[in-house]
Amino acid sequence: MADEFLNDHEQSEQVRKWLKANANALAFGVLLGLGSLVGWGWWKGNLETQKAQAASQYGALKSSVEAKNLDQLKAQVGTLVGEFGDSGFSALAQLKLAQLAFEKGDKALATSSLEWVVARGATEELKNVARVRLARLKNADGKFADAIALLDPIKEAAFVGISSEIRGDSLRGMNKFGDARAAYQKALDELEAGAGNRNFIEMKLYSVSDAKVAS
Repeated sequence: MADEFLNDHEQSEQVRKWLKANANALAFGVLLGLGSLVGWGWWKGNLETQKAQAASQYGALKSSVEAKNLDQLKAQVGTLVGEFGDSGFSALAQLKLAQLAFEKGDKALATSSLEWVVARGATEELKNVARVRLARLKNADGKFADAIALLDPIKEAAFVGISSEIRGDSLRGMNKFGDARAAYQKALDELEAGAGNRNFIEMKLYSVSDAKVAS
């Protein structure tokens, strides 16, 4: 709302200055109101147009993803981000690029795309998706402390289970078996009874159950 107010205020201020020099007090009051309405309408219409354009460009990524054309997808995402960097569609596009880059073995590109979303994602949910995926990459590289640092800001309930599982992986890699057990148990506590990955997490829990707790 602050940004909307600022734009409306700026439009009204432009009108106010012009009227002060060219009209009497009555005309000033009338035209200022009209100027505000015109400015607001223009801004809202322009915003909707930008959303539609960003959505259209995001939709165009589908063919590149399906064809697994990494170079083409990278170029398309670059264009989308360049024109609509603050849009949620830019973050979604970066997630798509990270996924395909990982599948193609380009871990550096996958990492940079996820880091972009963590830093600039339009919503906390999108940032959290990037955090958990990036944390998995960090664990795979043995950067367990970096993975945990990525998971620490996650507070939303929907991400508690998956972040706890990944944290358990990090702690197991650091030989902190007691903490790893607690993390895996928390991940299990967040799962429904029939969840497909319950058995997998239980196996992880059992793998550290008899391990010596690191000092």
